[in-house]
Amino acid sequence: MKLLFCYSDKIGSKIIRWGLREPVSHFALSFDESADGYGIVMHSHIQGVQITWFSDFIAHNKIVYCLEPAAPLTLQTEERIYRSLATATFGKEYDKSAFYYFALRGAMSRFFNMPLPEKNLWDDSGKFLCIEMYAALSKAYPDMFPLVAVDLAITSPYRAYSLIKQSPLIRETKWQSL
Repeated sequence: MKLLFCYSDKIGSKIIRWGLREPVSHFALSFDESADGYGIVMHSHIQGVQITWFSDFIAHNKIVYCLEPAAPLTLQTEERIYRSLATATFGKEYDKSAFYYFALRGAMSRFFNMPLPEKNLWDDSGKFLCIEMYAALSKAYPDMFPLVAVDLAITSPYRAYSLIKQSPLIRETKWQSL
């Protein structure tokens, strides 16, 4: 299992990276990615929380940073995590209102040098931005994936990466294409 911080060539990704001056625009979770490209990826995007084949995901996304649990997980543990996350999040809507607030505040940051607020005032707890998938993971498995003391609905994927990688429970791995 890996925590993927990435970007794509889509216009939304370009705008997010430009607006925030950061190298990544998206977060995803991968499971059994070494299975000849047929592992799976869970992530939230404009169409909601989706599960896709790993090979399809990397065909359209450039992975910049990769984190994983410091203690190796068995395939059975990965499956247990995947199933509980799928039950809790699969098919849930993308949090468009939280994204619009984030985009507004990101634009204010870019154009007026105003810091992002500490809380996303338009967040809907029943919906997910991409990085909020980590919140669901850490809520279910805090002993493996530490909680981050920030509102992930107003936290960029890059800032979340910077915070998560500081935990002794997590290690950074060098991403290698399959």
